[in-house]
Amino acid sequence: MCYRTRDYNRRIDERQFNYVECQACKTLQLAFIPENLATYYASEYFQIPLSAANLLPGSKVDRFKLSLLKKHTSPCEILEIGPGVGGFAYLAKVAGYFPQVIEIDRACRQFIQEQLEIPAVAGPEDLSGFPANSFDCIALWHVLEHLTEPRALMNNLWRVLRPGGTVLLALPNPDSLQFSIFGRFWAHLDAPRHVVLPPAQTLIRELEARDLQLTELTSSDAGTLYWNRFGWTESMKNLSRSSLTQSLLGAFGMGAAAISYSLGSLDPTRSAYTLVVRKASL
Repeated sequence: MCYRTRDYNRRIDERQFNYVECQACKTLQLAFIPENLATYYASEYFQIPLSAANLLPGSKVDRFKLSLLKKHTSPCEILEIGPGVGGFAYLAKVAGYFPQVIEIDRACRQFIQEQLEIPAVAGPEDLSGFPANSFDCIALWHVLEHLTEPRALMNNLWRVLRPGGTVLLALPNPDSLQFSIFGRFWAHLDAPRHVVLPPAQTLIRELEARDLQLTELTSSDAGTLYWNRFGWTESMKNLSRSSLTQSLLGAFGMGAAAISYSLGSLDPTRSAYTLVVRKASL
């Protein structure tokens, strides 16, 4: 199946993009990655805080990330790929962890290095430049879907992790009710920035094939609930170009998000998922 869509979220231009759904694993894949992909990340994609103090006590989503980190690890060396302005990495540092980050955005990287005093490099995002057994934990919060070579990264996860190491991931959910309703207007399709969208079970199989075993899968965490609300409101707004109509549709989207939240565990098809996998100990 093929979905033809546009950049409805940011409307950088009117170019059309095709996503192809694998009939075997149901993964959505951008058919052709534009050579100018970087131009679809506008300069305001990240809002740089004034100082480290602005990141405390942390957003509800970042606090959840920290709680998940603490649940599965004790203070250790962690690598976050694609931290944005570094909210989670900074909370981890304050909590006694030793974070490093890979961030391709120069302004974010400079802020993380100078204001948060956390080591930050521009790459490589596929971890090919890191020696074996470098980290106890690797975190990718809504990052894997942006990578043009996600399998190259997954191939290196096991090598770079120390024995007993943990990987934390969160991604949009192409099995979601939202996608079945909105299709090409689904905000989490986010063409062309989202290159690949694997369902949870497909990603789990890919990771288990690389000797990384599942320890937790959830769609009820604070991060998922945030992105679920975003998906309802922004997908509704994507249906129209009129700012007035968008405001009305956004209100309907908030109502739909509230209904989804009230269903709790009865709604397993929220618009994102979070999973934790672990490398076996020696």
